[in-house]
Amino acid sequence: MAPAHPTAVLHCGPLTATVVRVARNRLLIELAGRLDIDSVKALDRRLFLPRQANIDLDLSKLDFIDDAGINFLLMLAQKKGGRAEAIACSPVAERALELGGLSALMHRPSQGTAHAG
Repeated sequence: MAPAHPTAVLHCGPLTATVVRVARNRLLIELAGRLDIDSVKALDRRLFLPRQANIDLDLSKLDFIDDAGINFLLMLAQKKGGRAEAIACSPVAERALELGGLSALMHRPSQGTAHAG
């Protein structure tokens, strides 16, 4: 059995954030529920990020994101010395990232077999 990675579960009102330390400066953050102004305030107070963290975001369980949520994701994306990437998105999260100009955060599988249209 592989050793378990350190995990923290943060309950932030209508949002649950599960943070898994995958490696020294690499985190997997799963967000479930509502990423809104109230949950962002609580999450911002409780979430500690290493200075140069590489962050994989699982947004597949988000069912609502408002402007505060988009700004929070933007802050993660602009973190100095690291990077953030959405590795999974719910339709709501994907649409919010596109509307917020953050579609570059979304992981895109290799398109090596794409054909001309």
